Amino acid sequence: MSYISRVMHPALLVGEIQLHIFNEISNKNTLNALARTCQAFTEAALDVLWRDLDSFTRLIECMPHDLWTSTVIVNRSASQRPGREVVYEYHKRTFKLCRTINSSDWDIFQKYSRRVHYIRRPSNPGPPSRNERKDLLDDACILALCSLSAPARLLPHLKSLIWTVDSDSHLLLLPRLLSPSLISLGLFFPVLYRRSQRLEFAPQISFEICPSLRSLTVSSDRHLPQCALEGLKRSISQLQSLDVLSWYHIGSETILSLGQLSTLTRAAFELPSNFFTYTAALPSHSPMPKPVFSAVRMLQIAYGDLTSMTAFLNYFNVGTQEIMMFSKSQSPSQATTVRNFIAALGSSVSRDNFQCLNVIDKVERDRTGFHPIGIRELSPLLTFHRLQHLELALQCPIVMNDAMLFEAGA
Repeated sequence: MSYISRVMHPALLVGEIQLHIFNEISNKNTLNALARTCQAFTEAALDVLWRDLDSFTRLIECMPHDLWTSTVIVNRSASQRPGREVVYEYHKRTFKLCRTINSSDWDIFQKYSRRVHYIRRPSNPGPPSRNERKDLLDDACILALCSLSAPARLLPHLKSLIWTVDSDSHLLLLPRLLSPSLISLGLFFPVLYRRSQRLEFAPQISFEICPSLRSLTVSSDRHLPQCALEGLKRSISQLQSLDVLSWYHIGSETILSLGQLSTLTRAAFELPSNFFTYTAALPSHSPMPKPVFSAVRMLQIAYGDLTSMTAFLNYFNVGTQEIMMFSKSQSPSQATTVRNFIAALGSSVSRDNFQCLNVIDKVERDRTGFHPIGIRELSPLLTFHRLQHLELALQCPIVMNDAMLFEAGA
């Protein structure tokens, strides 16, 4: 024990007190000095220093320097400003292994990896910002992290992960990053990513590994191998603590599974155009009873249409406060369609909770020749006595004025 630790107040030797103090230190150089200069502070200082990483590559840098090497590529671009030219630099650094990772290397890796709780930036989110350095792992390095000699859980205490899959190796590494401690997960699949044929038989990925997950975002999952995608969708019903979901291409079958998640409060997904025919083909006794979606406060539907949304409301009993729907349907919204949608809204959504409705049709059409929507179709909305915001941006004409609303309310 150092001389400093022998003369300090005994309270400063308590780990919890050290963590409270070190959490207030934002300068990483100070934390690094505390970890190096006083043995009594080492563990707590390292916990705070390694808890929140901006890149997975930091864990490679902590390993012996004869194990890895890095190459830097600098791209420069110029931008004309009034009276001068500004030069921006993009630094891309790629880590490569010089030899095989041995057991002593893994011991050093685990000394730091067990302290990591958050990886807040994607592993490779695309072009870097101006004057930003972008760190990457080459495929051979990632495959070494997936080897049998590597720990089963690379980050055993990880709580939050944002991971961008832009290569086969990044996808293979994903199961090693998921852990039971995970609370927030964001998976992003760039449009340009094209998986190789050898990944058609990749191991399945399941949410059963992280049952404590509370926030889940999945983007562009169409690039996932089918076996991995099916494993994720099939296991979503296991997320009994899930609070926030954003997964647009989720599919009709998985939407039904969401109804089993009693903790879900915010959900955003795409409602397939065949949802009406899908639910119509189900057995007559299959509609979900209450409480389904009863805890959802905000429901955002993308690329659906009023017919599919009507089928959704007729199938579920929704306890939401806010519904936002962005439609790109090629078929126009007729007065009958709107009337059926509002009727389903009245029978499904609680009048005591519902506060906000946004229906936005993004497809521009010629409105001539369509039957206008009037107070007859919209008057059921007046029964929602807590409704505070209403936006119906439909491509069919709406005929209404204050006098009609007053008469209908009376």
